[in-house]
Amino acid sequence: MSCAFGGREIVLIITALVSAAMAASLQIVHFKGEVLRMKRFWMVPIVVFIFMAVFFAALSARADDSGDERVVPVIRWVCFQCGKEFFTFAPDNIDGKAKTDHKMVNYQQSNWVLLGDPGKSVPKCEKSPDGAHFFEKKQELNTSPYIIHELRNFYIVLKNGGSLKAKIIKWKCMSCGINGFCFLGDDMDSATEIEFSGVQKVYNMKSGSRIPECRLKNYRGENIKCHMLDFTDKIEPKSIEIAKSLSNMWYSD
Repeated sequence: MSCAFGGREIVLIITALVSAAMAASLQIVHFKGEVLRMKRFWMVPIVVFIFMAVFFAALSARADDSGDERVVPVIRWVCFQCGKEFFTFAPDNIDGKAKTDHKMVNYQQSNWVLLGDPGKSVPKCEKSPDGAHFFEKKQELNTSPYIIHELRNFYIVLKNGGSLKAKIIKWKCMSCGINGFCFLGDDMDSATEIEFSGVQKVYNMKSGSRIPECRLKNYRGENIKCHMLDFTDKIEPKSIEIAKSLSNMWYSD
């Protein structure tokens, strides 16, 4: 975890450096005369180029930690009959052409449940006579934990599924002991410009609530707030295991 400068501070520092360089070039012209006037004008685009390179590098670094880390392989499915869209964690397969069972309403209602509520079966197809979906695979993609949270009631998990491509990792605050899980690749806001006066922008995948403040006290008896996270065990989960532990899964924004 670090407490680095924010984007506004970076821009101000670079702007100050550019201004100083321009002022220095003008002073050189003043003391050296007209001979160096051409060098002054050559220096302007060079300084501007350096400024733009550093500025966009800073923007790129901040984008890598925007909370939109697309680290979870998923599959998008559409029901041929009702047109409704659902997702699964890859490689969970609900293709209607893969198995005869996948077209049977009793099988779907017994084995396919929702990520947001693993006690609830997948909704029945509104256009099928018996309520059975016929899913067709449309796209394989990587998505972010935040988007999964937003669409958690459109994710189908399999009671009898195998291990997923996505991995989860256990974490623990070394200061207060709070712990949980996150998808491998989500930095949990541990590498951004965190201030010790605030808790990380980390949210629960089931409820969307923000992570509570660290309970460690400083010398004034106030909560430190900012968690010191340690990432430990890596796990290869099944989708049903993620659904059952969703209230202890977290993601960064």
